[in-house]
Amino acid sequence: MAALILVKHSLPQIEPGKAAAEWSLSEEGRKRSVRLAERLANYKLQHIFTSTETKAKQTAAIIAKRLDVAHEVVQGLHEHERRNFPIVSEEAYRAAAASLFQNPEHLIFGDETALQAGERFQVSLSVLLNRTDGDLVVVSHGTVISLFVAETNDVDAFGLWSQMGLPSFVVLSRPNLEILDVVTEV
Repeated sequence: MAALILVKHSLPQIEPGKAAAEWSLSEEGRKRSVRLAERLANYKLQHIFTSTETKAKQTAAIIAKRLDVAHEVVQGLHEHERRNFPIVSEEAYRAAAASLFQNPEHLIFGDETALQAGERFQVSLSVLLNRTDGDLVVVSHGTVISLFVAETNDVDAFGLWSQMGLPSFVVLSRPNLEILDVVTEV
């Protein structure tokens, strides 16, 4: 059975003054990406696709190099658009995220609603799913991954988002997109 593996990027280095979309991986994040590649080695990966965000591209590049698989940056796989959202405490961020998931049709913070972010991600993912029929890895971000998995399975998006570490991944069957595994920490 083929799998779709949705990977949440590895641990970034928080860079005050830069949007989160521009953050690079931390040294620990690079080490975790190597461990992630080792966890993904059991799959028959044909290609790795990644969002345009730096931390996701770097995570994908490490996996691709370790597993000798091609990787490609794809538009539309990026996180919920929130470039102008300031760095806040973890508690304040969790509260904002909870509200985003609870009110998907309302603009809670950032420049798109959860519904818009989820639809954008799903459209981009649909194109990729039609390009290959083997095991497929997509390196992306917690919010859009959680929205997609909740849309295709009976899970709570905020609950899944809350569990996902840096990095983590969800394995879905293809073509049914049913959850096969959730690895919350690598």
